[in-house]
Amino acid sequence: MSAGEIGVRAGLATLGLACFALSYYGAALGPTAGIDFDPALPADWLLPCVPALVPVYAIGVFWPLTLAWLTPRALLVRVAAGFALVSALSAALFKLLPSDGRALRGQCAPVTDPALALLQQLDPPIHLFPSLHVGYALFTALCIGLALPRWRWPAMAIALLQGFAVCLVKQHFIADVIAGAAIAALAYRFAVASIGAARSGCESQP
Repeated sequence: MSAGEIGVRAGLATLGLACFALSYYGAALGPTAGIDFDPALPADWLLPCVPALVPVYAIGVFWPLTLAWLTPRALLVRVAAGFALVSALSAALFKLLPSDGRALRGQCAPVTDPALALLQQLDPPIHLFPSLHVGYALFTALCIGLALPRWRWPAMAIALLQGFAVCLVKQHFIADVIAGAAIAALAYRFAVASIGAARSGCESQP
């Protein structure tokens, strides 16, 4: 990998972080255009609070950035477009269907775990639907499965762990997970896997 390509990929990783920040925190700027939305299901209140999964949740912020380094050159533009699409669709739903996670977080009260306390300080109880963590994690797994087929199932396992973690640290409802996964699948289908991209990507050199 040349110095120029390293620079390009590092830039894409930085843009990935910017997409996350803009879609999650940026959606809080300006007036809310939608209606208050409650994605809670009865099962959400039956799940325990598991602070031990906070590290798994935290990994979900950085795990998608591996796409900048593992994606074949022939697919870089498509994968970047898909990542941006996940971000844009999620941000649109944050504005159209604003949700509040304070009651969900109340299941962890009193918060005695330092890691969970820090997470709740950094991650406000807004913009729950869809789960960006799950959307990014599944999109990453699908793209890695395309570029590196032998790592398909480990990557999918990481995405599945994210789905459990976001619910069990009480940052998301089950419906948020489903919506995030649906957006990831949609973005992958239309930005990455369409028009023969899979074949051209697999045949290219990383």
